[in-house]
Formats: sequence, structure tokens, C-alpha cells
Amino acid sequence: MASDQDERFLFRPPGPYGPAGEIVPERQRVQAVGSQEVALEALQGMVDEGYSYLPVKDDGEVRGIVSTGDQRGRTIGFPTANVGVEPGTCLPADGVYAGVHRRPDGTEHTCAVNLGRRPTFKTDMESPLLESHLLDFSGDLYGETAAVQFLAFLRSEKQFGGVEELRGQLVLDVEHARNAVLARRGR
Repeated sequence: MASDQDERFLFRPPGPYGPAGEIVPERQRVQAVGSQEVALEALQGMVDEGYSYLPVKDDGEVRGIVSTGDQRGRTIGFPTANVGVEPGTCLPADGVYAGVHRRPDGTEHTCAVNLGRRPTFKTDMESPLLESHLLDFSGDLYGETAAVQFLAFLRSEKQFGGVEELRGQLVLDVEHARNAVLARRGR
């Protein structure tokens, strides 16, 4: 649970707790949801502890259509599927996660997921972008409906000093995502 020293913030989707797109301190969100501690854990990024218990589709899956993005990931060696998320979808806190990306034909791919606003590129995004980097995959995903499952929180989103520093971290993120998914699946 959040402590007084915890400085992370949450994105609040539209609903009874305030306007859409509002960024609120976790401590405020704790008060807003009251006793719904399991839902709060998911919103704080603690998907291992609570996300699978939320009343959402398929054990924490987020579904959306893959669309064309800025192509930045592709240019630095980490292409991503930009998955459109419907407003009001329950999402964990911004950050990097290990997950599974399921395609319409049922094939599943281990992925590193970035959920956030891409601060290294100084985009003034009001709502988070869900980007899924499929490990060991090459192909076209545009227009497909993707189902992305968040399995483990890896780290908070942060601003890097440049593309090379970001690329170095992405190498580590991919390794950590692979290991987390393998551990989760008992392999």
C-alpha cells in the first residue's frame, strides 16, 4: 500500500472519483477507493498482488486495436504495437511491465509493455499510451485486435538523457520481461 513517502501518481479514468485524465497522488486515490485494496494494488502497478482479482476481462487483459504510432521504437531496435485503449478502461499505474500479447489467431507472445506518456520524448500526452514490444517477433500487427495481459511490474516510467540511454534500459527491460513471464508460467 502507499506510504506517506510514496511519490508515485496515478491516472484516474473517467468515473465517480473525478474528471477523465486527472493525475492524482496515490494517497488521494487510496482515500477515493476506500476498502477496494485489491483494485488499488493494480492501479499502483502491483499486478502480481492484485490485478488478477479485478473485475475486468480475462485476468487483467486490456484489449484494443493496434495502430500506427510515431515509429520511434522501430528506429531504435524495439518496435512496439501501439494498442488503443478505450476510455474508462481500468489500467495499472504508468510503468514498464512484463506481459503477454495475444493475437486474434490465439498465438501468444511474451512482451515488454510500456504504459505511460514517454517522457524521454517530451510528449504532452493527457492519457497513457499502451505500447507492447513482442519478444522474438517480426511481422505486421496493424489493424489487429490485441489482448495484452500485465503479469509483472518491472519499473516506473522515467525520462532518460537520450536515445542511447533509453536503448540500454530497453535491453534490460526485455531480459527482465522474458524472465518474469517464464517464472510466472513455471518454466
